[in-house]
Amino acid sequence: MSRDAPGNTRRLSTQLQTVWHLPPFSELLFRDYDMEVLVFDAGSGNTHIVDPIAGCILRYLSKRPQNSEVLAQEVSTQFRLPADTSLASYIDSLLHSLAQQNLLHQSRV
Repeated sequence: MSRDAPGNTRRLSTQLQTVWHLPPFSELLFRDYDMEVLVFDAGSGNTHIVDPIAGCILRYLSKRPQNSEVLAQEVSTQFRLPADTSLASYIDSLLHSLAQQNLLHQSRV
């Protein structure tokens, strides 16, 4: 705790942020088709078929970890979609789905 003024205390808060990243030793290879993206994970040997938005997110995260807000903005720009709550909700759901397939991990930093 720190003191603002005599007798007043305030709690120091540290807010952790969730960032998404590829699993360690993951190397993704991509092949684009009209309405889907084929993703081969050389680390696990698994092949996945994802939609173009998921492919965009995986490509972005293969360069650097990022939070969902920045990913939504990237998708909005790339696909010329409105950056609204429905896109944010879709991105959040998509990130969790990709994590269930072991294509992504999340960390608190």
